[in-house]
Amino acid sequence: MNNSTAKHAPPPKVLVADDSVAVRRTVALLLTKMGYSGVLVADGEAALECLSKRQFDLLLLDLSMPKLDGLQVLASIRRAEAAGRGALRQRIVMITGYAEANDQARLLAAGADGYIGKPIDSVQFMREVQRVLHNQ
Repeated sequence: MNNSTAKHAPPPKVLVADDSVAVRRTVALLLTKMGYSGVLVADGEAALECLSKRQFDLLLLDLSMPKLDGLQVLASIRRAEAAGRGALRQRIVMITGYAEANDQARLLAAGADGYIGKPIDSVQFMREVQRVLHNQ
């Protein structure tokens, strides 16, 4: 059915913070394939700067970055939300190359909404992004 007067929601806006150029490129391609728009930054400080200027539907946050790592950024965002400085709870998916058995539970306990391992598997990536975006 094609209805030219139907209103479509804008694509989700995603902030990607990862110090790896290869990961940022991979994630950008996957987000484009999903029809989403994204902003790419290389460290935690840049992520917080972007979040101070614009709202995003989702933040994909590398665990290990220079300046501020992913857990520091996550903690900063959750503290601001707890203090009432955030209108809505920011949805955050952590991305990590560490293969520890308890990573997912540890990150969820720290306040993350989801977890994606590296190397990034496109099917798992898309499934996790969709799950986090639509579980609100």
